Amino acid sequence: MKYVLLFIGMFICTHSLAQITLIPDEEFEQFLILNGIDSDFTINGQVNTADIENLIELEIEQVPITDLTGIEDFTALEVLEISFTDLAFLDVTQNSNLKELIVVHSTLTSLALTNNPALETLICGNPAEDVGPFNHITTLDLSGAPNLLLLDVSFMRSDVAINFSEVPVLEEFYASYSGLTSIDLSSNPNLKTLDLGGRESGTSFGVSNDLTTIDLSNNPNLETLDVRLTHISSLDLKNGNNAALTTVLADLNPDLMCIQVDDEAAANNGDAPYGSWNIDPQTAYAEECILGIAENELGSFKLYPNPASEIVQITLSNGLMPEEIQVYSVDGLLLLQQSFRNSIDVSSLTSGFYILKAQFNGSFSSKAFLKQ
Repeated sequence: MKYVLLFIGMFICTHSLAQITLIPDEEFEQFLILNGIDSDFTINGQVNTADIENLIELEIEQVPITDLTGIEDFTALEVLEISFTDLAFLDVTQNSNLKELIVVHSTLTSLALTNNPALETLICGNPAEDVGPFNHITTLDLSGAPNLLLLDVSFMRSDVAINFSEVPVLEEFYASYSGLTSIDLSSNPNLKTLDLGGRESGTSFGVSNDLTTIDLSNNPNLETLDVRLTHISSLDLKNGNNAALTTVLADLNPDLMCIQVDDEAAANNGDAPYGSWNIDPQTAYAEECILGIAENELGSFKLYPNPASEIVQITLSNGLMPEEIQVYSVDGLLLLQQSFRNSIDVSSLTSGFYILKAQFNGSFSSKAFLKQ
């Protein structure tokens, strides 16, 4: 009889241990207690697994959590929102039912989503641009999230590495001020919205990302595009369905001389949808843009100071003086014009971005400047 009782006791003990989830971070456990999730209401480094295993949503905001160990037993979790924490590491590989993951304003430098087939939404940037802490993710593994529809990595300034072929059904990508130096979206035919652009003013302003080439020829479902202030010199929008692309912001890119489109005659004539697209005065449309159109002797043409308050100086490495100078507003309105000088008075202009167009030996080159 004693042996039977001993066996039963051992079974109960083992069974009880199997129902406990360790929660080493006291701030995390305190959060669970305050939200009525931890049923023993005691800071003891653990929670009954039964308290958490059926939870569908969890929102953690402004809690100084550094360790989210225990989240792996929230196996039914579909929505996880984490913001303004001190979290430097997050493992959600056991949360295979996750549909929405928002982890912003923490201290993450990497994030692996290798077993998250249900995931549709991932937001992991810093939407409150001037309020820390900040994620600075450089490695984002999406190999286990093939059904992702929306990805937002905005305002990280960290040159995040993303393999977009791992998320082939992606529809929306937001990455303003994320530090991108290149992007390949050729494996994402369902893409509808692409936002890489910058702003003229605000908390974050100026050049957004540092790109040279954007090729969207394999994205026939694209509807909205923002690539303002991205330093691009090449933009291919010849995707066979420009009619769907009703919103394009491609201005404030002084090196962008040509945009490749489906119908250059309609585009240069301002027909729909091209008439609503925003481009710079020096930018033309063509069905076949000649790469490197701006790579000539004017490549070293410089403006200083930039930003400027009164006078803008123009210099060329070979000492040439511009034959003519024109200043345009960003919507293409000619505002100033003069001949045979290497500077121009811009004191009459209001604050904002402008395009300066200079002629050297019969060739024109354009650059943007900021009037303070």
